Amino acid sequence: MEDKTETVLDHTYLRPGIVTRAGAIGLAAIGVGAGVLLACYGASFFFNTNSKRLDALTAKVEEIAQRPDRTDKVIAKLDDLSREARKIGGNITTHLASVEQSLEELKNRSFIRGNPDEHGTSFNGNVITTEVSVFKIVS
Repeated sequence: MEDKTETVLDHTYLRPGIVTRAGAIGLAAIGVGAGVLLACYGASFFFNTNSKRLDALTAKVEEIAQRPDRTDKVIAKLDDLSREARKIGGNITTHLASVEQSLEELKNRSFIRGNPDEHGTSFNGNVITTEVSVFKIVS
């Protein structure tokens, strides 16, 4: 015959202690508190009207509106700048005219001292006229 033995488990020693139960209750409380905190934070986005920001912005706009108008000063500065620009422009025009006059004098000045002979050379032997052919390749 076979021996049938049955094992019986005694639950006395498997029950959690007071520390384990307290730890579980503490973790559950932290979880519930974090959930409530997140829910309130999310709800604040729906119910916040940003009234403080709006009041501050309104105060700034009113402050800017009460400042004195400075357009007269800006127009006066622009007039001064235009007068200075006219002075500079007049000086540039005068200077350009004198440069053009100097260029005309240089164009009309003869660089050859003495009369050239029949071979096209001056008395010091320099060639007066030169023909140059320039070849360029264009694609």
